[in-house]
Amino acid sequence: MKKADMTSSKKIALLCFACLVMIPVTHCGAEVKDHFKFRRTLSLISGLELTGKQVSQLLPILQEAVEEKEKVEKEIAEAKQNSIDLYESLKNELRLQQPTEQTETAANRSHGLVRYLYNVKLVDVLLKYESRIDKILTADQIAYLMKFDSGDPIQGLNIVDETKTRSYDLMESARSMSSFDYKRNIYKSCTDFLESCIHDGLIDKETINMSSEVERMVSLLNRARELSYSAYKKSMEELANELCPRCNQPRPAEYGTQYFHGSPTRILSKTSRILFTKTALEIIKGMTGT
Repeated sequence: MKKADMTSSKKIALLCFACLVMIPVTHCGAEVKDHFKFRRTLSLISGLELTGKQVSQLLPILQEAVEEKEKVEKEIAEAKQNSIDLYESLKNELRLQQPTEQTETAANRSHGLVRYLYNVKLVDVLLKYESRIDKILTADQIAYLMKFDSGDPIQGLNIVDETKTRSYDLMESARSMSSFDYKRNIYKSCTDFLESCIHDGLIDKETINMSSEVERMVSLLNRARELSYSAYKKSMEELANELCPRCNQPRPAEYGTQYFHGSPTRILSKTSRILFTKTALEIIKGMTGT
């Protein structure tokens, strides 16, 4: 199976990317920034090689995430304006040498609310959607996102391609085995598949439950062997994607330099910040044809 035949979603994304490159960019700073943001988002989504099923599952999650994000951002904007107004009042009191404890306390509380909304509430809201997305993605796709987050996306671009190629090969091998050989070798074949992916850095060993993954893969291959040739060819892409390992652990938590009530606050990964945007939402909508 050639890599170019694997996912229709990647073809769509690459076609969009090719068309984008042809669009002339003006020297207007805002337009250049928007152009770069679109290209970066499209590059990230293209590298995931989402299947049609994954795209349809991802769309409503992104829609909800963007809507909730906008609600919290509205809260932040209102809190910021209130904080500015209070600090202006405090500045005037200081200028008149008549500062009041009431105004100072209100200004400090308002500043604390802004920090809470931005560093805690907004992140918590989006982490909830990151967790939902991780349940849709395969372990190799999550490994790709983590590689992208590390600042080395080029090295991570082959992760999804390679894992799916191996999934196709395993399915083809399973279907070609005799019943006797299949029963004797299939558990070892699935174990070898997972161990090779771990050894080659395609998936993270800490996120995989080997025994449950082997059982899941064998069950899937049993189903693939029962399909007729035409039904198998029609569903190959989805089957190969399902065969890719699944994570049983969330991504490692990331913490920044901000503290709230004495505890470090979690931060959102770079890739999630890219995905939970209107730009990403429009790209995913385009891939669904909506």
